[in-house]
Amino acid sequence: MNYIWWAAQVYSSGERLAWPLFSSLAFDLTVTTLFTPLITGGRIVVYLGDPGVQSMVVLKVIDDNAVDIMKLTPAHLAMIRDRNLETTRLRKFIVGGEDFKTELARDITKAIPHPVEIYNEYGPTEGTVGCMIHRFDIDRDQAGSVPIGVPAANAGIYVLSEAYQPTGPGIIGEMFIAGDGLARGYFNRPDLTDDRFRTAIDPRDGFTKLRLYKTGDLARWSPEGRLEFLGRADHQVKVGGARIELGEIEARLLKHPQVQECAVAVIEPSAAGGGMARLAAYYVSPDALAVADLRAHLAEELLEAMIPTHYVRLERMPLTSNGKVDRTALPEPTAENIRPAQEFTAPATETEKTLAGLWCDLLKVKSIGRRDNFFELGGESLLVVRAVARMRKVFGVDVQIRNLFERPTLSELAEVIDGMRWVAHSEAASASEGPREEIEL
Repeated sequence: MNYIWWAAQVYSSGERLAWPLFSSLAFDLTVTTLFTPLITGGRIVVYLGDPGVQSMVVLKVIDDNAVDIMKLTPAHLAMIRDRNLETTRLRKFIVGGEDFKTELARDITKAIPHPVEIYNEYGPTEGTVGCMIHRFDIDRDQAGSVPIGVPAANAGIYVLSEAYQPTGPGIIGEMFIAGDGLARGYFNRPDLTDDRFRTAIDPRDGFTKLRLYKTGDLARWSPEGRLEFLGRADHQVKVGGARIELGEIEARLLKHPQVQECAVAVIEPSAAGGGMARLAAYYVSPDALAVADLRAHLAEELLEAMIPTHYVRLERMPLTSNGKVDRTALPEPTAENIRPAQEFTAPATETEKTLAGLWCDLLKVKSIGRRDNFFELGGESLLVVRAVARMRKVFGVDVQIRNLFERPTLSELAEVIDGMRWVAHSEAASASEGPREEIEL
């Protein structure tokens, strides 16, 4: 009741709006779509999905053009970005369920000729659908993600450090929720309830007891008092000893004018074929993009450790039945689907061909061109050592680790190896001729 009365006030604002019902009754997003129009005199338009492609029903809603307001996930919103929205009657969007990228909100705002309201609503199911709200401002909101804003009615939001102390503006912490919308716990799961629901002293007065829900989401307060969502704590990963925020990489990828949707995942060593975890970028784009272009785009703002090793172009992102990106369904990077780092130029010399075969075996890629870079293809510390050992054995010369770092492309390293082999051959020929007679001049 707390949530629905608040939603009616914020979203309907006294109007009798037509809402689409297209999501599962088991999805908490549906609570907004179902009950808000019922208590405000609005209308519900019911849409049925086609078996096997339930996630595509959102396109039916857009094409039907019979509703004024719509609640959906960022993945759903990305699906309709390329639809013709010039004549749509939609004027309000409520977006929730996942990190909402600013670039997507900007694209939707520009695609619709009349004024639109886009709300970013944050809230886990344990907090009853939504507990924070922010109305997107195309001029003011310039960060990678749309802020999740300020607390909803009767909700308490806390950003705490690992020591459960409140964080100051700009300091990252984990979000905890209190207030009227908090669930009692998990049905028949006392262990999980004890782990996620905590009782603590209110840090604001030092004595009031609070019941808090540990969200597992990272956030920080802005100097203006708005909350910025920074992704899941379990999406903060370590690769090569560096702590990396996957959401930060995704936000930068989405700034590329041809990238419509994306996801970044960690590929564990067993799947990557090497000795270290690697990052893989999955993206949807209308045209094939050169990986070198994507890497250069990322390198403008990100550290080297944050630039993905593998790039996989998809026709569309896999979605769960609730319209969220299904990360478990992202394909494993393979020789068949990894985009080449450079425009392919076939190895020319025998040394290049032999070296390409060696690299293909080590890096688990299908083909390697003359201009491909060992490190851009996924080479890391353990593979460097293995590559150098293999090259010494195959070519019979004393290849050094520094040679690979200084000349990392296939053609460059092949040239170094050819030079070493020529010197070795010359020295062997000289030795076979025996000692020369010295002549005094």
